[in-house]
Amino acid sequence: YVKLADKSKSLDGEHLEITLDGLDSESAMLLLPAGIKPHSDESRDLIKKTSGHPLLLKNAHLGLSADGQLSKYVREEIFSGLSKEELEALEALSQARAPVERDQLVRLLGLQTKALDSLEERGILLRQEGGGCYVHDMIKEHLCASLADSRRNSLHGEIGDMYERSTGTSRIPEAIHHLAIG
Repeated sequence: YVKLADKSKSLDGEHLEITLDGLDSESAMLLLPAGIKPHSDESRDLIKKTSGHPLLLKNAHLGLSADGQLSKYVREEIFSGLSKEELEALEALSQARAPVERDQLVRLLGLQTKALDSLEERGILLRQEGGGCYVHDMIKEHLCASLADSRRNSLHGEIGDMYERSTGTSRIPEAIHHLAIG
């Protein structure tokens, strides 16, 4: 499998945790293909899709079709080694508009802890500082585009139900959004 980010490296016997982030927008603009105007909708969209990842931007710079190559990369390098449970977890997270607490994913959506652990270890499942789980925009976009309407609607219904059973102020608009779709 492909690990998107290696969070830990050993340095003289000590453990060091590293977060690998993409380039900021201005720096990413410098790597864009010659045919894409800086600060255009197209450039902002490409930077958002790649989260400023230099290798993906470099591929775009080489003249590769961004959408086709990104989709191929996600399909062949990331999804090919996933278990059924890991793919189900990613599908559910791809439909969530905001990061979801890990305990809600397990308790309310019924996702498997082992699958979430594996995805997090591989750097595919990401966490915000507050603990909410989410997936990279590139993975989210690929899944949203490839899910059957019935599966997408079912996931929205499950996520809406999850928000209905959870606590917190942000749950109400999220529940309404997902239940209206699902």
